[in-house]
Amino acid sequence: MVRLTFFALTLIGFFLCTPLWADEADVFNATVAETIVRDDNLFRVPTGVAPMLTLTGNPAREDTIHAGTINLKLDKTFSLQHVHIGVNLASYHFNTFSFLNYQAKGFDARWDWSLTPHLTGKILADRTQSLNNFVDYRGYSRNIRTIENQNASLEYNALGAWRILGRTGHNKVVDTYILPTNNKSTDFAEAGIKYLSVNGSSVVLLNRTSRVSWLDVPLNEFLQFDVAATQHDSEIRLDLPLTGKSQVQAVATRLNRTHQNFSARNFSGTAGTFNYIWSSGSKTQILLSASRSFVDWWDVATSYNITNTVSLAPTWQLSPELSARLRLERSRRNFFAPVFIFDGVPLRQDVIRTGQLSLEWLPVRNISMVVSLQKERRNSNQEDVTYADTTTSLDMRLSF
Repeated sequence: MVRLTFFALTLIGFFLCTPLWADEADVFNATVAETIVRDDNLFRVPTGVAPMLTLTGNPAREDTIHAGTINLKLDKTFSLQHVHIGVNLASYHFNTFSFLNYQAKGFDARWDWSLTPHLTGKILADRTQSLNNFVDYRGYSRNIRTIENQNASLEYNALGAWRILGRTGHNKVVDTYILPTNNKSTDFAEAGIKYLSVNGSSVVLLNRTSRVSWLDVPLNEFLQFDVAATQHDSEIRLDLPLTGKSQVQAVATRLNRTHQNFSARNFSGTAGTFNYIWSSGSKTQILLSASRSFVDWWDVATSYNITNTVSLAPTWQLSPELSARLRLERSRRNFFAPVFIFDGVPLRQDVIRTGQLSLEWLPVRNISMVVSLQKERRNSNQEDVTYADTTTSLDMRLSF
């Protein structure tokens, strides 16, 4: 793919005729973009460590990445039906560690169907590709992750404010560099009810069953690498407008993961998210979030981890063309259920702190520029996984 530059975007913008400017009502839209990222610790290694020294003799920790992307989108409404098709092509170039260069191809397709105004649903499929970052993956090689999703859902207005919900789907994750838990597929089905009040608040109750299969992992009784697991989730979702300026969104999930062969890998607990949104109107918005998540994690020292995260993200509209956003986040990860217990070695505990400031400038309706600065630090009781990182980026986009 030809690498895009800001000058190329500008020239395209000047030479495009007015009828081609992007509009939400258009059937077809396209976006071209150039993103430049400067990362001072690409491999997320501890302070003082030269990640590639023993392999290539290159002691560099930092790199500059150029990404050129093209997005094509088609949206069309037919009576009660709506169809969306999107295609994404991207080319990534690393100035220093060129062995990481790659191209990504993705798509997303969705049909918002409606048999009657009371019986609606969605059928969708998507595919994304990206380079696995080195926050937890330390293989020092190009590891491209491909994620595919297909699912179908329905919503039936059974009686007034009450709705019946159903959804089924399939998810597949494949990495080019295989680790025990990398490549897996998940099939799920869920059913529930939804109450939607006249003021816009809603309550949803769901039950979901998932079957996880690991694709490239032979059964290993010594390390207890399993081939399949079943997970049952009971979930409640709330969306509550409190006032004209504030809103609460919350999800609580009681989950239970059972592995097919090794009960030591099982886990259960309560996960969820809580968002409080406050807006003064068009000038300021504040998002306060808290979340708790469970992630399977296979090695001899851990079977899963629990991550608790809190974040604050205010947004300011400084002028009609300029906006700013700040994000402050703190996450704590605790690792549990080791297969082997080593005397004197504590279970891993991480604390990750992230701060990000972004400025977005819209000089005209179809051109946007975003400049961002992010600082991140991970402290841990295992010294070899600590790191500090500063990333700056410039993203330039043209839509037509």
